[in-house]
Amino acid sequence: MDNMLRMMEKYANNLEELVEEKTQQYMEEKKKADMLLYSMMPELVLSCFFTLHKTRQITNSHIVFFLFQRIFFRF
Repeated sequence: MDNMLRMMEKYANNLEELVEEKTQQYMEEKKKADMLLYSMMPELVLSCFFTLHKTRQITNSHIVFFLFQRIFFRF
């Protein structure tokens, strides 16, 4: 029984380490992706996108409309 508990504890600790490692990798890749996005699109467009995305109110039509305004009307 003690052996089984030690194995489970070791497994849990290993999982915690894996989660930490994968989280770090994710954060590094997210940072790279964000830098790429900011180099490709205007900051105003991205800030609007991220603001709307956080509130879960963004749709494709929002993005198209906003870009249309920025390109053709220079708002």
